[in-house]
Amino acid sequence: MRAAIILIVLTGIVFLGCSQKQEHAEEQIKSHPQLTLVYYKIPNCPTCARIHNELKSIVQKREANIKLVILDASTKSSKIDLAMYRLGNSGLLILDANDQLFARLPGDSITTQRVEALIDSLLEKKTG
Repeated sequence: MRAAIILIVLTGIVFLGCSQKQEHAEEQIKSHPQLTLVYYKIPNCPTCARIHNELKSIVQKREANIKLVILDASTKSSKIDLAMYRLGNSGLLILDANDQLFARLPGDSITTQRVEALIDSLLEKKTG
């Protein structure tokens, strides 16, 4: 009888542990962005400030889980990234849920309509 009670208690602990792990995994899936926008912004640039505000607006009005990352384009590491992705002095990278590059937009070609169209295209591709 005592062995049966211990077995039931241990089974309950194992089951509870699995349930908690599953809940944790589901939380991670929900918190992992469907896409990430990485914007290399030039400090004190009025155009970059406007684009930054437009990107924040795009992210806020969407139901999708979108992460917006703003980086200072004047740092050494950002300049390396900007050169590697041929973005010029500023720009935007759009990464999919697996952090793979989906699109890149040099700073002078970033428009709200273009960014929204790329986001829609990526989200449709994911659900389609």
